[in-house]
Amino acid sequence: MSVILIGLNHRTAPLSLLERTTISSAHLLKALHGLSECENISGAVALSTCHRTEIYASATAFHGAAKTVKEFLSDFTFVSEEELNSHLYSFTDTDVVSHLFCVVAGLDSAVLGEYEIQGQVKRAWKIAEEEKVSDSALNNLFHRALETGKRIRTEAPMMKSTQSVSDAAVSMAVEKLGTLKGAKAVVLGSGEMGQRLTTLLTRAAAKNISIANRTYKNAATMAKQHGCEAIHLDEIGKALADADVLFSSTGATTLLVERDEMERAMIARNHKPLLAVDIAVPRDIDPLSRDLEGLTLIDIDDVRRYVSDTHVDSEEDMDRAQEILNQEVTRYEENVQTTKLAPFISEFRRQICEISQDEFERYGGRLKSLEPAERETVEELVHSIINKVLHNPSVAIQKVDEKTANELAQALKELFKF
Repeated sequence: MSVILIGLNHRTAPLSLLERTTISSAHLLKALHGLSECENISGAVALSTCHRTEIYASATAFHGAAKTVKEFLSDFTFVSEEELNSHLYSFTDTDVVSHLFCVVAGLDSAVLGEYEIQGQVKRAWKIAEEEKVSDSALNNLFHRALETGKRIRTEAPMMKSTQSVSDAAVSMAVEKLGTLKGAKAVVLGSGEMGQRLTTLLTRAAAKNISIANRTYKNAATMAKQHGCEAIHLDEIGKALADADVLFSSTGATTLLVERDEMERAMIARNHKPLLAVDIAVPRDIDPLSRDLEGLTLIDIDDVRRYVSDTHVDSEEDMDRAQEILNQEVTRYEENVQTTKLAPFISEFRRQICEISQDEFERYGGRLKSLEPAERETVEELVHSIINKVLHNPSVAIQKVDEKTANELAQALKELFKF
C-alpha cells in the first residue's frame, strides 16, 4: 500500500482557480466521506487553505487511486479535469512525507514559516480521524509531520520571528497607510485569521474596531474578547462609511461584499480613500470593486507578492530547517519499514524458537541425568544461541531499502520453508 498526494497550491495555480477548488469547512465532511467511498482508497485526509487544496490518501493501487482522486476533485469542485491537470502535482510515499513535513513547518508557504498552517493541518487530520476516514498509515504520517513542524519551529532560529498571513496583511496595510494608530477598522470574519487581525490592530492602537461575521453570535463573542464592537453582516456598508481600513478573512464560498454594496459605501464617504485587505480564499470582496474611485483593494496574491519582495531568507537558517526535515523524513521512513517488517520478523523468530524447543524436548530422555538447574541452564544456552544467530539478520533486514528487505524476506521464507 502507498500513500499518495494529489493537490494544487499557490505556486502551481492562480488565485482564480484556488478559490474554485477550495473545500470549505461546510463541505469538508461530504468531501471526506465521498473520498472514503472511492475505489483504490482505504483512507483520506483533505487539506484546504488559502494557499492549497490537497488530498492525502492511502492507495491500494497507486495509478488507480491517483486517477480516482483527480476525478473526485474535478466532480466535487465542478472544475474540469482538463483545466485541473496542468496545475496539479502528484506525489507518492517518500515524496509525500517530505512535502507534508515542509507544509506543516511553513516551508512551503507564501509567508515562509507561517504558523497558521500547523493548526490548519492538525484540524484537517483530526476531522478525518474523528470521521473514521483517516487510516493508521495516515494517522502515523500526520502525527509525525506535526512533531517535525514543532521541532523545526523550535530549533530553526528563523521560525522565532516569522509572520502569519494575517501579520503580513497588517504590515502591508501599515505600509500603505503610514500607521494604523487611531485608524477606524472593520474586520470581517471571526476565525483564526480574524482573531489574529484584531489582535494586531489592537496592538497597533487602531480605534473603534468593528467585527462582522456571517454568524453574529461569533462576532459578538470575539468582540467581547477584544473590547470591540460587533455588527451584523448587513451593516458592513454603514460601517465602511467612515472607516479607514477593512480586513476580510472568512471561509465563505461566495462573495460577501458585492461591487454594488462597495460602490454605495464609497459614494456615502464621498470617495474618501479606503483600504480593503481581503485575504480570504475564495475572496470575500468582489474583485470588480478595484476600479471604484478611492478604493484600494488588496487580495491574497498582493500579500504574497509583498512578502516575496520584503522577506529576506537566512541561508544558515534555511539549511538548518532543511537538515532537520531530512533527518525526520529518514527517521519516519525507517520507522515505517520496521513496522512493515515487524510481523515477518516476529514470525521468523517464533518458528526458529519453536524448532529449537521441539528439538530440546526430543532430547529430553538423554538429559534425565541432569539436575533441574542444569537442565534449565542448557535450555537457556540453546535459546541464547538462537537469539544471537537471529539478531544480526533481524536488525539488518530493517536497515535496507524496502525492495531489498522484501527480497531478503522472500529468500528467508524459501530457505526456512515458512
